[in-house]
Amino acid sequence: VLCGANTVFAQSIVCPEAADVNCLGDLPMATFSGLEDSGFSVDMTYTDALVSGTGCDSQIARTYVASFSRPDSSYTQMCTVVHRVADFEAPVFVDAPGDATYECIDEVPSPSALSAQPLVGLSWCHSNCG
Repeated sequence: VLCGANTVFAQSIVCPEAADVNCLGDLPMATFSGLEDSGFSVDMTYTDALVSGTGCDSQIARTYVASFSRPDSSYTQMCTVVHRVADFEAPVFVDAPGDATYECIDEVPSPSALSAQPLVGLSWCHSNCG
């Protein structure tokens, strides 16, 4: 390859559109094109970085990396898309007591602590991401 020359590859990474999702695990994955009969294999990975926000509303830059290889050559392509990960759904309590009727106030049991579904994602607020 000559220095300064532009090389065009038939195989390429295809980045997803920016997405608004409730859970980090729902972010779309990049795909690739042009592998048919090329002899290339591809290894697709990604990394995430917090761009802005905290807690329940964050902008995440996901950098997708496609490494194309075959015995006589290899190359890497990447793209970055900023996605929004926000808590769009209220948490679901797993141990909330059912309705009950009491005749006297002193029959009402003391309140107990409630727990939400397991916490998964970038912060404590993504409680529906189990």
